[in-house]
Amino acid sequence: NVTSAAGVGSTGTGAVYGMAKAALIQMTKILACEWAKLNIRVNSVAPWMTMTPMLQDATKDDPSQLDKVKEWTPMHRLPTVEEVAGPITFFLMPSSRYVTGQVISVDG
Repeated sequence: NVTSAAGVGSTGTGAVYGMAKAALIQMTKILACEWAKLNIRVNSVAPWMTMTPMLQDATKDDPSQLDKVKEWTPMHRLPTVEEVAGPITFFLMPSSRYVTGQVISVDG
């Protein structure tokens, strides 16, 4: 599952969005327990706001719109799509075969 940093903590995106993402994280943990006996693993990646082509286009006229978000991020930048895809790929690899019910935050 791909959820959001908003499901792990308050990000200023609003209560409804945060609750929906938190519910998906909880579902991940519950299904991991229920489906483990079937050898099905369920995990989640919770990215912070990500620099997608759509976000780049939306902020091209005023990139300063993202200044506050970058200030809130320890690495002072947004992740690329590839940086979010990396942990997703990890869950597909044999090295994660004993990992289930986990949430990896990609929050810089």
